[in-house]
Amino acid sequence: MEVKVGSNVMGTDGKLGQLTSVTYDTHTHTVDDLVVRHGVLLAKQHVLPMLHVVRVEGDSIYTDLDLKAFEALDVFSDYPNRLRESDPRDNPDLSPTASQAASLGMGTYVADPMPDTRQPQTDQGTPDVVPDDQRVPIIKRGTPIFDVNGEKVGEVDDFSVDTGSEMLSRVSVRRGFLLGSDTPLPPGWIADVTVKGVALRVSKDQVKQLESQA
Repeated sequence: MEVKVGSNVMGTDGKLGQLTSVTYDTHTHTVDDLVVRHGVLLAKQHVLPMLHVVRVEGDSIYTDLDLKAFEALDVFSDYPNRLRESDPRDNPDLSPTASQAASLGMGTYVADPMPDTRQPQTDQGTPDVVPDDQRVPIIKRGTPIFDVNGEKVGEVDDFSVDTGSEMLSRVSVRRGFLLGSDTPLPPGWIADVTVKGVALRVSKDQVKQLESQA
């Protein structure tokens, strides 16, 4: 099964929202969570762990949560200092409780506008910028895509995630604006995803060649 950005997310008692983006685990190279937009005028985005997805039918993702349980999930924000979860591979001295939390994908997300309380504070009481390697990579439409040399080749236009492996199964790159082209990239071309964007293992010229063959 594949979940696609823009799909409707359904609960046991009706529609919960729409899939807008996903969080990425740089250790396992898999998708941890779906970010679901709920509501219209006062919309909030909630972080939905992949383990709650039970099936996919067409453009609808079905979960095992009702609306009340969904609204109790972490609120997602694009706050730039959001911390990713602790991981035993980062710190071998983590306690068993923390290690278990990391293995379950229990991330820490900041509900806008409140900063994460674990962030270091300056003398003025404002949070310092958290290093990139401690932030949660996010994939959404518009995420930059870079070639093997670090040169930008375009932006994410569309993507899908395989629910079995929890890996990216499809990413399309968009180049240009009004007359831009959308080209699906082979999954094997994706080397990693960081807070800066999607990193490819091929050159910009290879992407251009792929476009010409489409």
